[in-house]
Amino acid sequence: MILSFPDSHRNINAALFDLDGTLIHTDIDFHACDAAINRLANRYKIEMTPLAGKDAMAIIFGAEEQLVSRCSIAEAESFREEAFLALEKIEASACDNAKIIDGAKEWLQTLSEAGIKIAIVTRNSSKAAAELAKRFDLKYDALLGRDDVRRTKPNPSHLLKALEIIGEPAETSMMTGDHWMDIQAGISAGCAATIGLIEGRNKNWFDCFAPSLIVRSVAEAHRVLGPKKP
Repeated sequence: MILSFPDSHRNINAALFDLDGTLIHTDIDFHACDAAINRLANRYKIEMTPLAGKDAMAIIFGAEEQLVSRCSIAEAESFREEAFLALEKIEASACDNAKIIDGAKEWLQTLSEAGIKIAIVTRNSSKAAAELAKRFDLKYDALLGRDDVRRTKPNPSHLLKALEIIGEPAETSMMTGDHWMDIQAGISAGCAATIGLIEGRNKNWFDCFAPSLIVRSVAEAHRVLGPKKP
């Protein structure tokens, strides 16, 4: 199936999507997430200087590495488990008022009907993500949350595992997301195309990792890209 890009035509067999901010709005309190993980890190006596300014997931992974380096593998697993539970509690409250983003369901439906495999790759918990996808009847062939992989986006292994599950190579896939980390992950994984959803931000939001195409919304991506008949 062909999806039309302004500068080229590429055969795309798989479409990877971020969830929150791309397909669904949840209004997760990320400041609360960061604060909860910082408190937990302090309790585990994590050295925070090298993790200053990092988001919750980056702190979790950095703390794990520190604990493993201290030969505290059991503590590292305990920290990860506690951290994920803390985040899931915050996310659950936000998911109660979640709303689907205009055009999201329609584009996934169009892609699915065209035979393009769909994977949702999210840093949210897989449980919360699956519940939201079911609530809004989103079409997908694979869904991988943070608890399904050792390292999440922007680490490309998150996307590569999803592609392995749906049986498609990165070379014929595209990654769509509203954050530069989605684009970084797509580029690092070797995706044929990356789509950045600007969603009211300044276009320099994607300056650090430039996507193949920047559009205002997922609805616009659907209109611009198709898929279209050869």
